[in-house]
Amino acid sequence: MKKNKLNLNVTSDINGKLHIHGYNIEGKISKNKMSKITINLNATRSFPIAFHVGSNHDGDDNHNTEKTPRKETIIGNLVVNPK
Repeated sequence: MKKNKLNLNVTSDINGKLHIHGYNIEGKISKNKMSKITINLNATRSFPIAFHVGSNHDGDDNHNTEKTPRKETIIGNLVVNPK
């Protein structure tokens, strides 16, 4: 079976992390620099894409805690359809 990959080239005017929910992929985004995120497409459906301002996101899916308030913005969805 051929594996499909998606390469995202992302730029932002602020530092942060891009998080693909469901795939649990995070990519560091540096202000005014092109960042490349590669995703092996192995699951189908719509996956929210979130941007976390700064670098305080520690990689877990628990975005809402008393110590770490939710600081993400859903900026779109990655839609992966079956062949």
